[in-house]
Amino acid sequence: MINEIENAIVARLASQISGADIRAFPESADEFSRLPLGRPRIFVAYAGSAFSEPTNKDVIIQEQLLEFEITVQMRNLREHNGAYSFLESVYSALSGFSPKSDSKVMYVAAERLVNFENNIWTWTQTWQLRERRS
Repeated sequence: MINEIENAIVARLASQISGADIRAFPESADEFSRLPLGRPRIFVAYAGSAFSEPTNKDVIIQEQLLEFEITVQMRNLREHNGAYSFLESVYSALSGFSPKSDSKVMYVAAERLVNFENNIWTWTQTWQLRERRS
């Protein structure tokens, strides 16, 4: 399920946002360091879940609150193609998006600057999605 949702988020962002390299977060630091920063980068990664208490004793049914981190990395901050603009584009692309036909819609829970190093701005948005598990 996590791979399916992550892939759907990547596909949605790629279909809605142009001018950026959009992909799932690389699996290793080495792979990440080899990626060029010639244009803005947007990465998607599963960040974890929280689960509700079971709703009954016979069959375990729980709500799962999944979190996905969307990382935006680029050199510009305020220009028309800077980080602020791309953060707004991600917000527009994912707000109300349902990555699976039986999913509820995604919503943003947090947004923050996580790093500024070597003239590269790195921002993250934390998106949440509630699923029913049984």
